[in-house]
Amino acid sequence: MSPQVAGQLELLGQVLISGILLGGLYSLIGLGMSLIMGVMKIINLAHGELMMVAMYITFWAFTLAKIDPYVSLLIVFPLMFLLGVSVQKFLLTPVMEADTVLPQNQVLLTVGLGLVLSNLALLLFTANYRSVPVSYASKTIYWDLKLGGQTISLSFTGVENSSLQTSFVVDDTAVTTG
Repeated sequence: MSPQVAGQLELLGQVLISGILLGGLYSLIGLGMSLIMGVMKIINLAHGELMMVAMYITFWAFTLAKIDPYVSLLIVFPLMFLLGVSVQKFLLTPVMEADTVLPQNQVLLTVGLGLVLSNLALLLFTANYRSVPVSYASKTIYWDLKLGGQTISLSFTGVENSSLQTSFVVDDTAVTTG
């Protein structure tokens, strides 16, 4: 195989893995929205902006205090819980309890909240891209899994752009039935 074809296949693999990871992120957002709508009967269109707030908390915890992004989850979860409770208690509940207010007003309220959060972030942090350059982002983890006569070798490579490359190699061990 020529180096050009190998490079194109590698690029295809990276694009596929990045697409799967981005699709997973979108599915988590959709799952959160359907859970909120199904359980609380609230149409929350500020869901993405609240996720952005959590990402900024993680970024600033890493930048200012050098807290690992995975460890910062112990800080981000309680803070976002408190923010969610505050939004529910002080913004959504009064709108939902008002008799003269149309149900569509909760949609307007959450859209407005989303606009305020996104523009506040734009004002405070500018539109520049941010990243968290952790030391393990470019390390490769190798793992051999032995199942019967088969060995499955897994390697996970985290790269700077947060995509994950995974390669599977299975030994040529013959499997016989008898």
